Amino acid sequence: MLLLADTRKVPKMSGIYGSTLKSSPYAYADERAVYRGYKYVAQADAMNIYDEQIDEKLVYVQGSKIWVNNPNLGDYIEFSIVDKNDTLGLFAENSLTKEGDALEVQRWTHNIYLPPWSCEKELITKTAFETISGLYLRVCYVNVGLNDVDFAVEYLGYEK
Repeated sequence: MLLLADTRKVPKMSGIYGSTLKSSPYAYADERAVYRGYKYVAQADAMNIYDEQIDEKLVYVQGSKIWVNNPNLGDYIEFSIVDKNDTLGLFAENSLTKEGDALEVQRWTHNIYLPPWSCEKELITKTAFETISGLYLRVCYVNVGLNDVDFAVEYLGYEK
Protein backbone atom coordinates (compact mmCIF):
# COMPACT_ATOMS: atom_id res chain seq x y z
CA MET A 1 0.00 0.00 0.00
CA LEU A 2 1.32 3.44 -0.91
CA LEU A 3 1.00 5.81 2.04
CA LEU A 4 0.44 9.36 0.83
CA ALA A 5 1.74 11.30 3.81
CA ASP A 6 3.54 10.85 7.05
CA THR A 7 0.87 11.95 9.52
CA ARG A 8 3.55 12.90 12.04
CA LYS A 9 4.67 15.69 9.69
CA VAL A 10 1.36 16.97 8.32
CA PRO A 11 0.32 20.25 9.99
CA LYS A 12 -3.26 20.72 11.18
CA MET A 13 -5.26 22.77 8.67
CA SER A 14 -8.03 25.15 9.58
CA GLY A 15 -10.14 27.64 7.69
CA ILE A 16 -11.27 27.57 4.09
CA TYR A 17 -8.87 26.49 1.35
CA GLY A 18 -9.96 29.41 -0.84
CA SER A 19 -8.48 31.89 1.63
CA THR A 20 -5.07 30.19 1.51
CA LEU A 21 -4.65 29.71 -2.25
CA LYS A 22 -2.25 32.65 -2.64
CA SER A 23 0.24 31.05 -0.25
CA SER A 24 -0.08 27.63 -1.88
CA PRO A 25 2.89 26.34 -3.88
CA TYR A 26 0.37 25.86 -6.70
CA ALA A 27 -0.64 29.53 -6.63
CA TYR A 28 0.98 29.90 -10.06
CA ALA A 29 -1.39 27.36 -11.60
CA ASP A 30 -4.14 28.50 -13.92
CA GLU A 31 -6.68 26.86 -16.20
CA ARG A 32 -3.85 25.40 -18.34
CA ALA A 33 -2.26 23.52 -15.41
CA VAL A 34 -1.87 19.78 -15.82
CA TYR A 35 -0.69 17.18 -13.33
CA ARG A 36 0.94 14.06 -14.74
CA GLY A 37 1.43 11.11 -12.40
CA TYR A 38 3.58 7.99 -12.63
CA LYS A 39 4.20 5.03 -10.30
CA TYR A 40 7.56 3.27 -10.08
CA VAL A 41 9.52 0.70 -8.10
CA ALA A 42 13.10 1.61 -7.13
CA GLN A 43 15.19 -1.55 -7.17
CA ALA A 44 17.25 -2.27 -4.04
CA ASP A 45 20.87 -1.10 -3.83
CA ALA A 46 20.75 0.70 -7.18
CA MET A 47 20.45 4.02 -8.97
CA ASN A 48 17.04 3.92 -10.66
CA ILE A 49 16.38 6.27 -13.58
CA TYR A 50 12.90 6.72 -15.06
CA ASP A 51 12.20 8.96 -18.07
CA GLU A 52 8.85 10.15 -19.44
CA GLN A 53 8.84 11.84 -22.84
CA ILE A 54 7.45 15.36 -23.04
CA ASP A 55 4.84 15.79 -25.76
CA GLU A 56 3.92 18.88 -27.78
CA LYS A 57 1.11 19.82 -25.36
CA LEU A 58 3.32 20.33 -22.29
CA VAL A 59 5.04 23.73 -22.62
CA TYR A 60 6.16 24.47 -19.03
CA VAL A 61 7.11 22.47 -15.93
CA GLN A 62 7.09 23.94 -12.44
CA GLY A 63 8.18 21.02 -10.28
CA SER A 64 7.00 17.78 -8.80
CA LYS A 65 5.61 15.89 -5.84
CA ILE A 66 6.73 12.49 -4.64
CA TRP A 67 5.11 9.89 -2.44
CA VAL A 68 7.38 7.17 -1.08
CA ASN A 69 6.45 3.99 0.78
CA ASN A 70 9.08 3.04 3.39
CA PRO A 71 12.29 4.45 1.92
CA ASN A 72 15.64 3.44 3.39
CA LEU A 73 17.81 5.72 5.49
CA GLY A 74 20.09 7.37 2.92
CA ASP A 75 17.77 7.08 -0.11
CA TYR A 76 17.59 10.24 -2.18
CA ILE A 77 15.88 11.56 -5.28
CA GLU A 78 16.61 14.06 -8.06
CA PHE A 79 14.40 15.56 -10.78
CA SER A 80 15.49 16.97 -14.12
CA ILE A 81 14.70 17.43 -17.79
CA VAL A 82 17.04 15.61 -20.18
CA ASP A 83 17.64 15.34 -23.91
CA LYS A 84 18.12 11.69 -24.91
CA ASN A 85 17.67 12.00 -28.70
CA ASP A 86 19.69 15.14 -29.54
CA THR A 87 16.46 17.11 -29.80
CA LEU A 88 18.38 20.32 -29.07
CA GLY A 89 21.25 19.48 -31.44
CA LEU A 90 23.88 19.73 -28.69
CA PHE A 91 25.18 16.15 -28.56
CA ALA A 92 28.14 16.68 -30.94
CA GLU A 93 29.56 19.67 -29.08
CA ASN A 94 29.27 17.74 -25.80
CA SER A 95 30.82 14.53 -27.23
CA LEU A 96 27.62 12.52 -26.72
CA THR A 97 26.03 9.86 -28.90
CA LYS A 98 22.38 8.87 -29.18
CA GLU A 99 23.05 5.43 -27.70
CA GLY A 100 22.45 5.64 -23.95
CA ASP A 101 23.62 9.22 -23.50
CA ALA A 102 21.52 12.03 -22.06
CA LEU A 103 22.19 15.74 -21.78
CA GLU A 104 20.76 17.33 -18.64
CA VAL A 105 18.93 20.49 -19.66
CA GLN A 106 17.35 21.56 -16.34
CA ARG A 107 17.47 20.17 -12.81
CA TRP A 108 15.23 21.41 -10.02
CA THR A 109 16.43 19.17 -7.20
CA HIS A 110 19.82 17.94 -6.02
CA ASN A 111 20.16 15.04 -3.58
CA ILE A 112 16.81 15.33 -1.80
CA TYR A 113 17.23 12.82 1.02
CA LEU A 114 14.12 10.99 2.16
CA PRO A 115 13.25 10.20 5.79
CA PRO A 116 13.18 6.48 6.65
CA TRP A 117 9.37 6.37 6.89
CA SER A 118 6.60 6.73 4.31
CA CYS A 119 6.46 10.36 3.23
CA GLU A 120 5.34 12.98 0.75
CA LYS A 121 7.56 15.78 -0.57
CA GLU A 122 6.56 18.71 -2.72
CA LEU A 123 9.32 20.20 -4.87
CA ILE A 124 7.74 23.16 -6.67
CA THR A 125 9.85 26.00 -8.08
CA LYS A 126 8.83 29.67 -7.87
CA THR A 127 8.66 29.95 -11.64
CA ALA A 128 7.88 27.48 -14.40
CA PHE A 129 10.51 26.63 -17.00
CA GLU A 130 9.85 26.03 -20.66
CA THR A 131 9.98 22.55 -22.18
CA ILE A 132 10.36 21.28 -25.72
CA SER A 133 8.57 18.30 -27.25
CA GLY A 134 10.95 15.34 -27.43
CA LEU A 135 12.78 16.07 -24.18
CA TYR A 136 12.21 13.87 -21.11
CA LEU A 137 11.12 14.37 -17.51
CA ARG A 138 13.60 12.36 -15.44
CA VAL A 139 13.41 11.09 -11.90
CA CYS A 140 16.48 9.47 -10.42
CA TYR A 141 15.91 7.48 -7.22
CA VAL A 142 19.00 6.16 -5.44
CA ASN A 143 17.98 3.23 -3.26
CA VAL A 144 20.73 2.34 -0.75
CA GLY A 145 18.75 -0.39 1.03
CA LEU A 146 18.17 -4.10 0.62
CA ASN A 147 14.46 -3.80 -0.29
CA ASP A 148 12.70 -2.38 -3.35
CA VAL A 149 10.81 0.86 -2.69
CA ASP A 150 7.45 1.84 -4.24
CA PHE A 151 7.08 5.51 -5.11
CA ALA A 152 4.87 7.78 -7.16
CA VAL A 153 5.66 11.07 -8.87
CA GLU A 154 3.36 13.89 -9.92
CA TYR A 155 4.67 16.65 -12.21
CA LEU A 156 3.06 20.10 -12.31
CA GLY A 157 3.07 21.53 -15.80
CA TYR A 158 1.17 23.79 -18.17
CA GLU A 159 -0.31 22.92 -21.54
CA LYS A 160 -0.83 25.11 -24.61
